[in-house]
Amino acid sequence: MYDDFLTFRDRHAQLRMRRHQISREDYDQITRLLQPIVRPVRARKDEFLQKVGEPATTIFWIAEGVARNGLATPDGDMVTVRFASEGDSANAHEDILALGGELARIYFIAAETALLAYAFDWDDLVRVRAAHPEMERHYQRTLHHIVQDYSVQEQARVASLSAEEKLAQFRAEYPGLESRVRQKTLAAYIGVTPAYFSQLLRREAKIT
Repeated sequence: MYDDFLTFRDRHAQLRMRRHQISREDYDQITRLLQPIVRPVRARKDEFLQKVGEPATTIFWIAEGVARNGLATPDGDMVTVRFASEGDSANAHEDILALGGELARIYFIAAETALLAYAFDWDDLVRVRAAHPEMERHYQRTLHHIVQDYSVQEQARVASLSAEEKLAQFRAEYPGLESRVRQKTLAAYIGVTPAYFSQLLRREAKIT
């Protein structure tokens, strides 16, 4: 299974290298440092990797499948705020930024499809970062990317956008993911009912 981790890391190398602007040599070194501390985690559709109320102490790297993360409203509804697929971390940006400090407890991580992830604990990552400066540099680059991504998502969240605009934004941010996400999930993500979402898609089909 740990050899599989190397296979999946190699499969998603170009995406991660481009996103974090690192060389193949650095990417492979980070992979070798992570390999001893990861463990495989499989989840069925709708199974939780992290529940609301649980401290964020584990990072989940998606090898296969799609995950969603979000928060619970005061009424108990689960609201998806972000998706993650192969090569991504499944954790909410807020949880990753809070790791090692006041650990966030309001975000969930759930499998949108059946998935395989590799998990590593925050304490193990701290130990590896302390022993290997290249891991610390990679971690800081990752945080920089997360802060940028988080800022863009927050701006979009507070913007007054129509359902059509939100759907277009989803397609731009997650190219190719629409066919892998259930319509009811996507409807909730853009803030409409499943019935209205179906109408929206039918209007699009007539136009095209």
